[in-house]
Amino acid sequence: IDVEGFEYYVLKGGENLLKNNPEIIILFECAEHLAHRAGATQNAVFDFLNNLGFEIVYWDSNEEKWSNNQIEAGKSGQLIGGRNILTILNNLTMNGLQ
Repeated sequence: IDVEGFEYYVLKGGENLLKNNPEIIILFECAEHLAHRAGATQNAVFDFLNNLGFEIVYWDSNEEKWSNNQIEAGKSGQLIGGRNILTILNNLTMNGLQ
């Protein structure tokens, strides 16, 4: 999802899809300044997804691993969301896939 700040509205519009598909994985950008311009916040996006059971992760290039630190994820802006996604991605990374 790359909708220049309107991620909250896109995700909210797809709420039933997200609720009813436990294996779904979302690749999205979410920058605070763009969300604000669209009348939302980055935290609203994160809270919405968290309330649906999604983890939000980003690639920590310093640690060379996936992380779910929400503060750092917010700074990254390049995100992946899914249920148990941190475990899935770190298992893939340990097996040589990135």
